[in-house]
Formats: sequence, C-alpha cells, structure tokens
Amino acid sequence: MKHKVFAVLYVLVGLVLVHNMIPELELFVDLKPLIFVLSMSILGFLSGKFNEQSDGVRIASSAALSSGLIATIVGLVLTLGQPELDFQIFAIGLSVSVLPLFYGLLLFLLLIPFRKQSK
Repeated sequence: MKHKVFAVLYVLVGLVLVHNMIPELELFVDLKPLIFVLSMSILGFLSGKFNEQSDGVRIASSAALSSGLIATIVGLVLTLGQPELDFQIFAIGLSVSVLPLFYGLLLFLLLIPFRKQSK
C-alpha cells in the first residue's frame, strides 16, 4: 500500500512539474494520435483482463509504448515522404509526429502505480 501511494505521488509531482515547465499546453494536443494510443491501451487492458487485472495493466502499459512508437514512425514516414519539403513543413511535421510517443510514455508513467508486483 505504501508503495502505491509513493508511486501515485511520483506521477502527480511529475505532471505538476511538466505543467509548470511547458508554457503552451495546446502544442501537446492532437486528437488522432491520442485516440490511437488510448484505444490500443484500452484494447490491451481488455485482452489481459480476462486473465488477471495485473496482466491487463501490464499489457496496457506495453501497448501504450508500442502504439506510441508505431504512430511516431508512421508520422515520420508521412512527414519525410512529402515531395516538396521545406524547413517549416518539416518542423511542424516532426513536432506532430513525436506526439504519439509522448502520449505513450505519459500513459505508461500513469499506469505504473496500478501495476502489481510480479510474484
């Protein structure tokens, strides 16, 4: 129990620090990758829920990282595949293509307190 309280406090302090360091949070909101990462994590949780809850949370956190990485690679391929690539388009595309990885890492960190210790 003490470990879970510490883990929840760890995640909350991290979120507060990130919130204070980032002046414009609107730059970190893009619904398509957010929905993709969340849906893959929810599907992972539901697939593991049939065995145990710890398996569901473990699979959901792994799915968050995996889907974030896959969506980042797809975004990079789409950005670099533009026929006329100037610096402004490249910078915007690169910043948007890294967002799914950020969402996956954030969801992974948020799920840490809910993971049971392996026996």
